[in-house]
Amino acid sequence: MAISPNDLRRVISDSLKVVPGWYSRSAVNLLMMTSAAETHCGENLFQIGGPALGIYQMEPATHNDIVSHMGDRYQWMVPDPERLAYDLRYATLMARADYWRFPEPLPDADDIVPLALLYKKRWNTGAGKARVDLAVECYLRYGGS
Repeated sequence: MAISPNDLRRVISDSLKVVPGWYSRSAVNLLMMTSAAETHCGENLFQIGGPALGIYQMEPATHNDIVSHMGDRYQWMVPDPERLAYDLRYATLMARADYWRFPEPLPDADDIVPLALLYKKRWNTGAGKARVDLAVECYLRYGGS
């Protein structure tokens, strides 16, 4: 069973507000889309046949790269990627940190297709299996407001 969209949206919003500058409606919707596309809002916390963990399916290598480059600025980051699977706030903050590393501004909160394009470009990469149309579909089905 997945996390209810209302509960997950609250977790995301409350989590992002603890780091100055990280909260916005666009950031909340982007993370809702990421979770909806990657795990249908938490149906699987461990990637089937792969290393990714948590409601956003972050790979340990990505986690460790973020910690090594940003951990000195954010003392809450820890060198334990397993935490992504059991700590919703931590997983949310790490997902936001991953998007934060890139220079482009977030699309408008209500522009679903540009949010999906950003998700595909930055979370999944052009070579990954995710598709923009499926990210939009999953967001509307599992995470849309």
